[in-house]
Amino acid sequence: MQAGFKTPAQPLNPLALNCLWVAKPSGLARAIHRDDGKTEMLRITLQEDGAFWRLHLAGRLVGAWVAETENAWRCALVSGRPVEIDIREVTGIDEAGRCLLRAMNQEGASLIAKGVAMEALVEEITGIPVRRRRA
Repeated sequence: MQAGFKTPAQPLNPLALNCLWVAKPSGLARAIHRDDGKTEMLRITLQEDGAFWRLHLAGRLVGAWVAETENAWRCALVSGRPVEIDIREVTGIDEAGRCLLRAMNQEGASLIAKGVAMEALVEEITGIPVRRRRA
């Protein structure tokens, strides 16, 4: 499911951002260890793909990962090109993650989802129904 593209209302100052992902568009994966012994992980990959940037997320968009994801997204916005947010491999999301996806969409990012839960989330955010495939 993809929502439409639009250019951000105002360009961001690249000097004001930590743009390590733009300089080296590879993946970032770190573990965040919680007090309860569980490990939260999210792989963030930022790719330049011709006329647009794709931010691919895999894992849980929760806690401190929301800020990391926002930083990568804002770095991509500096280019002025459309941004796609691929959440097909996101396995969990908290309220802060939902708010970030909503903000990304409001700034013109296209959301790509797979699975009942993520497609329902994209429908909620964009207001555009996802066509269900029948087997």
